[in-house]
Amino acid sequence: MYDICYGGRRASEFGVCISDRPDIPAAKKKMESIEIAGRDGMLYLEEEAYEESEIEIPMNYIGPEDAWMERWRLIQGWLSERNTDLILGDDRNYFFRISKVEIDTNERSSRRIGSFKAVFISKDGLSYLQDGLAEYSCKAVRYNPYLLAYPTYHISGRGVCELSVNGNSFSVELTGEAYIDTERKLVYRSDGTVMNKAAKGDFEDLFLLPGENEVGYHGAFQVQVIPNWRRL
Repeated sequence: MYDICYGGRRASEFGVCISDRPDIPAAKKKMESIEIAGRDGMLYLEEEAYEESEIEIPMNYIGPEDAWMERWRLIQGWLSERNTDLILGDDRNYFFRISKVEIDTNERSSRRIGSFKAVFISKDGLSYLQDGLAEYSCKAVRYNPYLLAYPTYHISGRGVCELSVNGNSFSVELTGEAYIDTERKLVYRSDGTVMNKAAKGDFEDLFLLPGENEVGYHGAFQVQVIPNWRRL
């Protein structure tokens, strides 16, 4: 049976069946259109960012008549989670980053059957690799075969650690552990305490470009990289 996993829980755990395999829209880059006097058509400037996309999944369930509403409440609670991951049953090595889920009316076609559609709003329409959530050495992430990636750097040690990525420098002073989240532009300790004031440099300089990258660091530290690889 085809299944999905949202927020770490499968549809089948709630007795929900997927009526049809979902259609997946193509990821689209954000573009700015500019009209220039005397020029035919529009000029389009392409950005690195991608637009939101919608993944519509039809669902249904069947159960005891006196538990129909209770099942629906549990399902709504499951799908109310925001900013989490969606994994499709036939593509389990990847996931979509979902901002929110919109649910339409639950149609009660009989006393025991309910059917509805859930629209998963993907943050960028891109597929993220499960392998990209693991920690790797700097050497292991120097080649990025996918799209521009926003990695997280995990640093352990004491003193000032200077990262060097593609000729750009980024330093952080730490006494233990620190994480540099380049997408959210945050530096924080393992307990979640933000420590951006202890860092110097531009987060954008730490992105992993498609193809070859130079990634290294200076000092007696341990540095691991969570690449957050993504692709179309």
